[in-house]
Amino acid sequence: MSLSPRRMYAALVASDAAYDGRFWVGVRTTGIYCRPSCRARKPRFENLRFAASREELAAAGFRACKKCHPETWPETAPAWLPVLLEHMRARCPEPVHEGRLAALAGRDISSVRRAFRRYLGASPMAYQRRLRLLVARERLVAGEDALAVGLACGFDSDSGFRAAFRREFGLTPGALRRGGV
Repeated sequence: MSLSPRRMYAALVASDAAYDGRFWVGVRTTGIYCRPSCRARKPRFENLRFAASREELAAAGFRACKKCHPETWPETAPAWLPVLLEHMRARCPEPVHEGRLAALAGRDISSVRRAFRRYLGASPMAYQRRLRLLVARERLVAGEDALAVGLACGFDSDSGFRAAFRREFGLTPGALRRGGV
């Protein structure tokens, strides 16, 4: 596990499904282990035990939560979800509208959004923004101009691009170009 205990606790408090499978949480006071996305009441930090696998927690005497069912994770994603993800990756950074994704999946928009949130922890548009920011990061590392990269990656303004980039990576596009991590 490369995540700090405080970062894992923050993910647990936020019920962030993006961390499911990256680590597991055991609650010493109840003897139960959960996924980071569990919606149960949040325990105090000092009562937690973080582990890289659920088997480690089970061997230590923890039992599976009846609310988040960590023993059944990962659930099988619908067969059409990988098709949509590949469609989005292939067209990145150009925008793909949710209606187009729903048509490709043969589902309504609500079903597509629900599947994205459940299996990826983000909406289709948030996932697409992440893809665009990853492309932008590659281009910035290659030495391209930040303003040109932001516009090419589908951001309407330099300030919007900088704000989204900073939220995602923790530094500005200019700082990355100047040798940031």
